[in-house]
Amino acid sequence: MFIHGFTAAPAEVYPVARLINEIGHYTVCGPLLPGHGTTPQELNQTDWQIWFETVKNETANLLANYEKVFVIGLSMGGLLALHAGYTIAGIEGVVTINAPLFNRNPLLTMLAPLIKNIRPYYPKKMDQHMLELEEQGRFAYHVHPVKAFCSMMKLRGVVMNELGRLNTPVMVMQSVNDESVRMK
Repeated sequence: MFIHGFTAAPAEVYPVARLINEIGHYTVCGPLLPGHGTTPQELNQTDWQIWFETVKNETANLLANYEKVFVIGLSMGGLLALHAGYTIAGIEGVVTINAPLFNRNPLLTMLAPLIKNIRPYYPKKMDQHMLELEEQGRFAYHVHPVKAFCSMMKLRGVVMNELGRLNTPVMVMQSVNDESVRMK
C-alpha cells in the first residue's frame, strides 16, 4: 500500500507503485486520504486520526487477502506508515520516504497552532519544480491548511514516541534536497 503526502493525492506515488507492479508483479493500492483531492477547506476539517482510519481499513483488507503486506508512505504518508507498522499486527515492513520527522522550518511549526486562528491557509512557494510536477499529473493544494498541518504535527509527535519500540522492519529513504523535510 502506498500512502500519499500532505495536501497531495495518490497520483504522487503512482509512478513508483506502477513500477513495483510491473517489475515485481505485486498488487499495489493507494488510497485517497480524507480531505485530500478535494479542497483545502475540506482538508482543514479532517485530522490524522481520520487519515489513519483509512490506512487501517485498507491494511485490514490487504491482510485479509494477501500473504505479505508492506506499507510505503511519502512525507506525511511516511508518518502514517510508521504508525501503522507500530499499531497494526501482520505488516511485513514499512518504507518511509521523506517523512517529516525533522523539518526545515521549526519556527513556523511551533507557531502553527497560533497561526491557524488568524490565517487558516498558508501559501506554498510555487517554484518551477512544483509546476513541472503538476504538469506531470501530480495533484496538490497550493496552500497548507494550517489546522490540518497542526494535526499532522501531532501525528509526528505520536510517531516520535513510538519509534524506539517499533518492531516492524523499516526502510528509511530521505532526500537531502527535500524542501520541507530535513535529515536530523
